Formats: sequence, C-alpha cells, structure tokens
Amino acid sequence: MALQVINRDGYAHAFDIDAFDIHAPLPVRTTFDAAFIPTEPGRYRFYCGSPGHEAAGMVGTLVVEP
Repeated sequence: MALQVINRDGYAHAFDIDAFDIHAPLPVRTTFDAAFIPTEPGRYRFYCGSPGHEAAGMVGTLVVEP
C-alpha cells in the first residue's frame, strides 16, 4: 500500500499511524510518501502528532479491505 500525505499549510504537522509504526514529521509545504504492507484488513486510526492537533480533531481512519 502506498499513501502520499501533503502538508499545504503554513505550519508544521505530523502523520502518525501507530498500528504500522509510521511517525512522520510534515514540515511546512512538504510531501511524505509512505509504503507499507498491511497484514490484516481492518480500520486503523491515524492522527496529527503535533502538540494539540489531535485534540483539535486532526484524526481519521484508514480502511484496509481484503
């Protein structure tokens, strides 16, 4: 699986999926490419690991289907 995460904001973020041990800083206006192989279908939580961002609602769910 490949994901491309783009930070178009004027401030830093982070992209985190604990289940896949992905923890990537996203400086201002950068792109991060993640490649990984999920071993199980399911719903996996991702979030912005920058202080306060997760609490502000920067969260989501990655759905892996069989």
